Parts: sequence; structure tokens; C-alpha cells
Amino acid sequence: MIDHPARAGDIDVWVCVAPAEASDAVVRQALGRYPGVSAAAVRVVRDARGRPVVCGRDDLGVSVSHSMGLILVAIGQHCRVGVDVEPVMDRGLARLRYHALTDAELAELELHDRSRQTEVLLGYWTRKEALLKAAGLGLAVDPRLIELPPADGSPHPLAVPEELGRSCEWWIVGLVMEGYVAAVAADVKAPRVRLLQLT
Repeated sequence: MIDHPARAGDIDVWVCVAPAEASDAVVRQALGRYPGVSAAAVRVVRDARGRPVVCGRDDLGVSVSHSMGLILVAIGQHCRVGVDVEPVMDRGLARLRYHALTDAELAELELHDRSRQTEVLLGYWTRKEALLKAAGLGLAVDPRLIELPPADGSPHPLAVPEELGRSCEWWIVGLVMEGYVAAVAADVKAPRVRLLQLT
């Protein structure tokens, strides 16, 4: 059970080592840690864009991402939340940089040694995907319409398309995980974020 009083904007990111096909069970298990939610009885459905929604609990936003044996479940209190994770491996990412990055982001990427470029590229990608998941848009929006600062810069996007409203209303940060690049995003200005292990 969660041991701290919930406040609007709190975000817990549950980390579980498990195969992708266990995602739904992991989501239910994570939700079962919250007061008034039974892991056995909770119903999670997908909206028209595939985003998970907790039936009867409008106060809980939820997002899930999985990659290479790792599942992340982000649960936000009274906020929309998105999470994304990718393994750090160069697997033909050359096209991704032109599909996902703006000219300014490409220029910033080129400032890094080649040994770091994969991680930096995935940092931009996971932050953008987490933001689009939080907004409930997924990849229906061109990620090049989102302009982000470098990973060590502001947690707020520099520019977003009109479908996302004002950029200052969104918050995105990278998560530190060995062997992976991950990010979480939400429509709150200063959330309290915790990384929690789920076994």
C-alpha cells in the first residue's frame, strides 16, 4: 500500500522486470497499491486512442510502456500522465533522428560525441512520446512539432502543437535507469515523482 498521503500532481513510476505480455497484469498490480483499489477487481480499459483508463477512478491517470523485458507503469494523482522507455542500443536509429527531432534538436545532438548520441537521441524520443501519451494523442501528432530543451534543461517543452495547448502547462523529465532511457510527462507544473519497484 502507498505509504504517503496523495496530493494532486503526485506521480509514481512503478518499475517491473517482466515480459511485455505481462503489462496488463502489472498495471493492475500497481493500481492495487492505492487505497480503495483492488488489484483483483479493478477494470482498466483503453480509450479510442489506446490510452489506459481506470474505470470509476477519474482521480488516477495511468500510462504504461514496455521494452526488452522492462515494464514501467506511471500513475498520476488528479493528472494526465505518460511514460515511455527504450533500451540503450543502436539498432538503426539513423532515420529516427530525422523523423522525431527539430532542426535545433538535431544541432544539439551533433554537439555530443558519437558514443553518446544514441542515448541523447533516445532521450528526446522518450520525452516526446511520454508527452504525447499524457496528452492522449499518441503518434497522431508529428513529433517534430514538439520542441524540447536539452535533457539537463527546463522540464517544460519550448513549443508544442496547438492540440496540446500551452507548453508551460506540460512537464517532462527523463528517468535514470541502467541500460534504458525513460521519461515521464504530465499536465502539472511541479509534480512529486517517485520511482518504485514492483516485483
